[in-house]
Amino acid sequence: MFYFAIVTLGFALQDPKYYWQWQWQWHNHLTANFAGLFLLNLVFIFSLMAMLSPHRQHLQDWARYRHGQFAGKRFWNWSVWQDLVFGEKSPAQVAIGINLLIFTGLFLPWVLILTKEQISTSEDVLKGIFAIAFFFSIMMIYASIAQLMLMMRNDRRSLYATATIIAAISLPPTILSVLGINPSENPIPWLLSTFPWMGIQTASLTTIFLALLGELSVLTLINLRLTRQLQQAGESATKALLAGRN
Repeated sequence: MFYFAIVTLGFALQDPKYYWQWQWQWHNHLTANFAGLFLLNLVFIFSLMAMLSPHRQHLQDWARYRHGQFAGKRFWNWSVWQDLVFGEKSPAQVAIGINLLIFTGLFLPWVLILTKEQISTSEDVLKGIFAIAFFFSIMMIYASIAQLMLMMRNDRRSLYATATIIAAISLPPTILSVLGINPSENPIPWLLSTFPWMGIQTASLTTIFLALLGELSVLTLINLRLTRQLQQAGESATKALLAGRN
């Protein structure tokens, strides 16, 4: 992720040889380049989610191996965290979160630099930081939902996980657009949708903070649910193994 972000960032800093047909809509070519860079990295991040997220059998094997740590409520054990970062069978949220931190860490300074002409107050700077925070939280929610669905017993869980993520991305903004909810007039629904930055410009900092806190609460609840399922899977797999040995 670091290598990919650095290389694409280097290309985004160059003057384009041929301007895009919609170039006139942007303030300058760098803004247009960074819009393309953002979309390209977004595709890459979703590809990472698909590659890094293990399926039910792998998660069940890992949960059985780590059942003692879960049962003893020693989830903060260093060896568990090593598995979460480097393990092939462990849940992918921590690894995906690290990749997202790399991306946002490289992307945030340039977003602030590119918008320095439009930033007149510290509130605008905070809104730019909040926009990146929203991106991080909503990507982690998608990754957690996908991992939770890959714990299903259904053979088509990969298809269901993909369909759910696509629906989660496309349905909220589509519904808001059909209902005619303008982000400049009513930013709160947009802050809680797939594209929260649509409502950041007109929302107050208090509203933005509460919306971000709500998203982080949803992320926490999803991961608590996943942790509980892993505990149950590890316990059942351990019982089945002991029964087979007996």
